[in-house]
Amino acid sequence: MMKISKELLSAVLGDDMYPKEIENNLLLFKQVADAPWSAMRSINIYELMHLMKEWALKQGYLLYSVPTMCLIKTLSLEYIKEFSDVDTEFESVTKACEWIKENNEE
Repeated sequence: MMKISKELLSAVLGDDMYPKEIENNLLLFKQVADAPWSAMRSINIYELMHLMKEWALKQGYLLYSVPTMCLIKTLSLEYIKEFSDVDTEFESVTKACEWIKENNEE
């Protein structure tokens, strides 16, 4: 399964987060990279996908996703980009949000 960047996860969850791995539809992450005292936390990937779509909306983009594809549109519904070279909806939404993050930086 695909990985999510530290930058995107931090932007979506609102703090410095360090993604570790995905197991059983849960993304495991820490707030402090490799500190032994930092507890491992988790979030369901479907809940995270919803939060990523909300984050994209705050950035001025609308994400429309189905199991193997995600479209990026502007709020006025102008087509921007499509991500369809994936196996899961989570992967397509993650790729779309990574694209937004990279192309929205000032």
